[in-house]
Amino acid sequence: MKKITNLKHSILLILAILLVSNFSSCKKAENTTVVNKWKLIEQYSDPGDGSGDFNPVESSKTIEFLDNGTIVSNGSLCSMSYDVDGHSTATYNDSTIITNNCDYENFTIYYQLKDNNLILWYPCIEGCAQKYQKLD
Repeated sequence: MKKITNLKHSILLILAILLVSNFSSCKKAENTTVVNKWKLIEQYSDPGDGSGDFNPVESSKTIEFLDNGTIVSNGSLCSMSYDVDGHSTATYNDSTIITNNCDYENFTIYYQLKDNNLILWYPCIEGCAQKYQKLD
């Protein structure tokens, strides 16, 4: 009888662990999607010696990743401008944004999700990036 009770406890424990781990992975997946609307909050620039940092900016620039692989922005995606100066569109995949309406064909911006923020890394000689916060 004691073996059956221990077996029941073991099964319940395994089920609880599986349930918690499954819930955790679902929650993690929800927090890692780029599909959303994002607002510019900080800009990064580096003078060339690795001492750069993100600094707050006052801007109403937004970028929206749509689930069909396109991006729309109320500002330029061709530069790190934080001005709201028109409508920009682009396409994206797992880590890059590609726009054809810049001075360079297939202008590529790399992006990453970090600490619930979206970071766009522009092609600069020195490090330069923009940080966006998810809009709810």
